[in-house]
Amino acid sequence: MHSLELLLGEDAEAAVRADWDRLAEAGLPSSGRHRSESNRPHITLVAAPSLAPETVPGVDERVAAAAGFVDLPLTSAGVLLFGPGRGGYVVVRQVVTTPELLELHRRVCDAVGSVPGQARTSFPGAWTPHITLARRMRPDRASRPGRTTWSSPACEPPSWAQSTAAASRRRSSASSTSTCPPSTG
Repeated sequence: MHSLELLLGEDAEAAVRADWDRLAEAGLPSSGRHRSESNRPHITLVAAPSLAPETVPGVDERVAAAAGFVDLPLTSAGVLLFGPGRGGYVVVRQVVTTPELLELHRRVCDAVGSVPGQARTSFPGAWTPHITLARRMRPDRASRPGRTTWSSPACEPPSWAQSTAAASRRRSSASSTSTCPPSTG
């Protein structure tokens, strides 16, 4: 899958990377285990099998004009589970939906236009802004997560200061519907 993404500012990225580290230290799946330079905390705006200019002519110019450089305040609403899918749950930090974030998402989707195979979860009205913390969380680990992971600051909703977000394209995966994770008190 290719995706158009918002990248986080330095403080927000560091907070998400700390979440990734806590999951890994607890022996759980973590997006931080993927050490590619392209693996950065992000919010996916649009996902499709291909968003390359050869497949979607003029996409780069239209998205740049629609999104430009953005500086949005982002706040996490807490941790959600998407799925379960083939490999288990996807653990994410939900991002509070604001009118500005929804407007940016709509403008980018309009700029991209109709793309064959676009992930249904990236359409306006079906989109849940989030930052992936882990994939392939087994159901037994999602229902009885370790206290050190789920009761840590990784699961408390941080308030991020102004986060610089810029659209970029790279490979990514899509997610499904969301439910709240169990509380371990």
